[in-house]
Amino acid sequence: MPDIAVEDASLPDSPTVQEEYLTHAFPDGPTDPSILRSFNSHVAAVIWHGELACCTYRFVNKLLISSFVERWQPETNTFHMTVGEMALTLDDVGNILSLPIVGRSVSVPDVTDHHGLTLVVSSLGITERVAHDEISTAGGNSVWLEWLRSQFAGVTDSDPEEAIYDKSGDRVPVVYLGLLMDLGSIHTYAWGAATLAFLYRQLGYASRSEVKQMGGYMTLLEAWIYEHFQAFRPHQNMGYNEDMPHVYHWASKREAGSSIDHLKSFRAELDSLVATDVIWDPYHSCRDRHPCNPVTFYHGCLKCLDVVEPYHLNRVLRQFGRVQTIPDAPLAPSRGAQGNISTRYTVMHRYLDRIWEAWDNHVLSEQRRSTPVR
Repeated sequence: MPDIAVEDASLPDSPTVQEEYLTHAFPDGPTDPSILRSFNSHVAAVIWHGELACCTYRFVNKLLISSFVERWQPETNTFHMTVGEMALTLDDVGNILSLPIVGRSVSVPDVTDHHGLTLVVSSLGITERVAHDEISTAGGNSVWLEWLRSQFAGVTDSDPEEAIYDKSGDRVPVVYLGLLMDLGSIHTYAWGAATLAFLYRQLGYASRSEVKQMGGYMTLLEAWIYEHFQAFRPHQNMGYNEDMPHVYHWASKREAGSSIDHLKSFRAELDSLVATDVIWDPYHSCRDRHPCNPVTFYHGCLKCLDVVEPYHLNRVLRQFGRVQTIPDAPLAPSRGAQGNISTRYTVMHRYLDRIWEAWDNHVLSEQRRSTPVR
């Protein structure tokens, strides 16, 4: 696979976006506007002014997810909590989902209409006419989800809405067929890294004050919350054993009663957090079976097709039993705008496949990992 470099000269033109960047201290918020420049468009700013009272997510524990989305900052790709910054890491993905976090980058060239049609015909065993009709109806280079569900039944345990780009739940990019149909090499891709990159991007979208839906693997996010925050845990799955991925550890439940009351309760719980309320390294007791892979300390960007997101492990060192030091400035996009709605959220970072696939040359040194917490 050729290296794919995203440079300024090759980036598509982004729409002109007039943004009101933060240039002053925000009440009970950022006092230094130099990093969180798009905070005026953040959902937290709207909540502060009393303008947001409900949540419209339609999957998993939407209220719990909402309370964490409100604390996500896309400039750093971390949750900003009262106890400091936290984030989903490659270590979390490996332990929660048991997806591979080392391997080839999920990065392929753009699919032309003709190539997309050929992929659908050869992969799904349908006629060219039917494939053309499906792709045309879906808006180009997508296929109806039912075709994939019939072909790959049982491949994923997630809700279909959690696993696709399109939040309507109807479409999935054709380009995935080229990756999934080669069963001999499917295991060579770092699917866990791609999952994390895409979830980061969706959290960035959802943090905008006018956005009411969110894509990505919500089961991963919800399970991460349960692993690190005991106060939010549901009942344990009685059939769970330690050889299973941690995603099976919990029996998720839907909240009953007033949605507003539950959301306020979650917010209050997060506002009152202290360091001892957080389980910083929930996998400490099972490291003999699930050791921390060195790729977790990679410093750079992660990719899922056209989505490229920075991975700031140096900002969440306490999740690895390390003393948190003052981190370097977050990786800045080569071009981007983070308006208050998803259509104005365009962030593009430089990325080279060869950097990720030589990740061992781009990990934090022992010195930069700080010292263990006593």
